[in-house]
Amino acid sequence: MRTKPIGIIFFVLSSAGLTLAQSTTPTGIQMTGAISLLHSESKIAFGPAPPVESTTDTGVGGFASVDYTNYTPPAATPLTTIGPCYITTITLPLAPQPPLNIVSTPLDAGPVINVNGPNGSMQIPKMSGAYYLQLGGGVAIPTPFPIRGLPGVTPIFLGPGSYEVDNGGGGADVGPFTANLTVPSPGFVWTNADADLTVTLASGVDIQWSGGDPTTNVEIQGTVATPTAAAAFTCIVPNNGEFFVTSAVLSMLPATPTGGGPGSASSSLLSVSNSSMANFSASGISLGILTYEAGYTRMVVYQ
Repeated sequence: MRTKPIGIIFFVLSSAGLTLAQSTTPTGIQMTGAISLLHSESKIAFGPAPPVESTTDTGVGGFASVDYTNYTPPAATPLTTIGPCYITTITLPLAPQPPLNIVSTPLDAGPVINVNGPNGSMQIPKMSGAYYLQLGGGVAIPTPFPIRGLPGVTPIFLGPGSYEVDNGGGGADVGPFTANLTVPSPGFVWTNADADLTVTLASGVDIQWSGGDPTTNVEIQGTVATPTAAAAFTCIVPNNGEFFVTSAVLSMLPATPTGGGPGSASSSLLSVSNSSMANFSASGISLGILTYEAGYTRMVVYQ
């Protein structure tokens, strides 16, 4: 069954507002919009089956009026900072949290978002108040038998080159806009993604990559979930081709649980990504953001 990536759509709907807020608590009503072009590659196994490989291009966007008048900030998550990395750990199950009291109303920016790039043109349709389309690629199932309802693998759409994104004549709430962004060549690649899928917490892990926008940062993230706890680290580093995540960072993560079920190896991940961003303006919003991101994810074992 084909579904929309709700988590991605929620992120796009809120990212522009978060950019406005940054280090301050958001207030009042913020009218924002965000469009993301996402190139993602992953290898993730579920149980004893071979890893499922996916290379997928996705276009997603959202425009919203967010009312923070009665906003109640959540309790701050404790963070540990080590160099360019920060680590957070939580105990499961999570305690009930009070409501944030945020009122979000989707804004109509037109029936479609047009994307023109080096590999042609696509239209991202509006779906339930947001915009979503799988632009290319798909999931390569390791079986000779197709899975009913799963979209097939199509040619890759996203890559280095110039992109122009617009909403035609606009919509009822957001006027016409055009956003432009150039993705440098060669494209971003995590070059040692499959070198070692077992990460020794006491030794650290070396991450190597090539390409991408040299003026931007690279984000390295690892997550582990067990039945009783979860932890994650994020390192934001310059795009210079290599970064070593030290044992001081990794030692704050639990080891990957063995066996299946909740907290199994399928929730033990390592990812590396690079993104470029451009702003755009339109009547009806105070801030618009166009983002292109190339990201890679591997299922790993932390031990």
